[in-house]
Amino acid sequence: MWKGAISSLLRFNQKFPTRHAAFQLTLKRRLNVSQTAEALRPFIFAVHPDFFGQHPEERATNEHSLKQLYAYIDGLRGEHHQVRPIDLKFFLRNYGQQKEQQSTTPEGFRPVSISLPFRDIYSTVTHILESCDIPTDHIQQSARQVQYGQVKSTKEATWDAFFYDYVEKAGGPRRQPSNTFSKDDTDVPLCLWMKLNMEPAREKMVSTQPIRDEADSIKKELMEKLRLEEISWKCPWDINLFKGCLKTLRDLVEEYPDVFQNVKGGKMVFGHSTRLSYEGKAVLGHRDVPRYWLGLVNGLNEMYQMYGSMAGLEQQISACLGGVQVCRTHLDKAQAAPFKAYYQVLGQMLKGLYEEQQEEDSQVIPAGSLKDIQVQIISDSRPPVLSPSGKIYISHTAPPKAVKQFLIDSRDDARRILELNRDFKAEVAQLIQQCKQERSFTEFSQKDTVTNEEMRSCCQRLLEDPAIQSMDLRGAKIRVGRHYNLLDSGEMCIPWNWK
Repeated sequence: MWKGAISSLLRFNQKFPTRHAAFQLTLKRRLNVSQTAEALRPFIFAVHPDFFGQHPEERATNEHSLKQLYAYIDGLRGEHHQVRPIDLKFFLRNYGQQKEQQSTTPEGFRPVSISLPFRDIYSTVTHILESCDIPTDHIQQSARQVQYGQVKSTKEATWDAFFYDYVEKAGGPRRQPSNTFSKDDTDVPLCLWMKLNMEPAREKMVSTQPIRDEADSIKKELMEKLRLEEISWKCPWDINLFKGCLKTLRDLVEEYPDVFQNVKGGKMVFGHSTRLSYEGKAVLGHRDVPRYWLGLVNGLNEMYQMYGSMAGLEQQISACLGGVQVCRTHLDKAQAAPFKAYYQVLGQMLKGLYEEQQEEDSQVIPAGSLKDIQVQIISDSRPPVLSPSGKIYISHTAPPKAVKQFLIDSRDDARRILELNRDFKAEVAQLIQQCKQERSFTEFSQKDTVTNEEMRSCCQRLLEDPAIQSMDLRGAKIRVGRHYNLLDSGEMCIPWNWK
């Protein structure tokens, strides 16, 4: 949703120079992170890809341009403000009289071209808003507050009134009076939120059933044509976007049939970024333009060969370390190296292990003695560590002697934790199934951001709460996360720590 784009802007570096020269910065350059996000919020709402799910071409254009815009603003926040001028194109959602006064596409979107040659935040933001006919008067006041130190950090931002006006006219959520609550408020009791949203969810499920049927039909067609083992959807987006991605893929297959011979017999996943996964699946990023997909597919044969060689390297490393299991599934994003970089990491680690074996004082771990120990090789430079999951993380740069000694010293603790986690995972899976059956959910799952401990707590409370027991939740599709949300497909997201 558009909130994700705003939160991305809020993550920009907020540090300003403290030297005397810094105080000579112009008013234009002193627009801070919070004001930048506030000023751009109506613009983000007008162009955010979430609202273009049924229009993949416009959605792809806006996604690509937003990425460039974020990088441009990030560069302006850097110490040296080193950015190159860029030209961006967006499709703007219109409303009211603007639709009559401005030229639009057949779908009703207004195309806007924006050139950014500026070296400061203020000019950049002002030009973007003016290009979209969005008022800019409030920006000057915000900038003056930053200039004179009048801005105070608050937990919850109060946005400019124009934003709420823009949102309501464009069909978005209305501004909530101070004595009411938003449906997305995590402090809302679950029973109340479900009462407000259960019937709308059922209506959405019925209204989007033709979209699901069409998506299933396209998916079946592609799987047969490409002889794929799998086409799956690993994104927190609804069925509209899945159908759009499938149609885009189908168009590419029709236009480049020879290139897509490379994927026959394989597995394809729509995910967050275009790449070959550690499991050997071709992942097509839902935020990437089609040419990125085509580039990945075109190079798959070479990458598949590397994938096979990678498995061989892992087996050799395992043999050097007593038969440990080298894991590469579900790698932590902060630690996982890109596919090709991971291949190089394995080669460097194996070279170090072989060199250590040639030394007179080399320690030999008996073959198979650590076959139940799980090891994950990472690119970070750090000492070996036993994780809460029971896996042992090993940097490819760690000295082989230290790695072997750590494995020997930690094996008992690792086995104990792995056994506990296996039992705990089985318990959570049983609770999920019990909730699904007793509450008559059609679907019930957890997001990746929710731990097994959090999911267990959520399930236990759903089963025990008398108010939930009295509700008719038949047919609901529930995903447990950290916030309330009702998707266009009718799927309901609830926080794990609901009240």
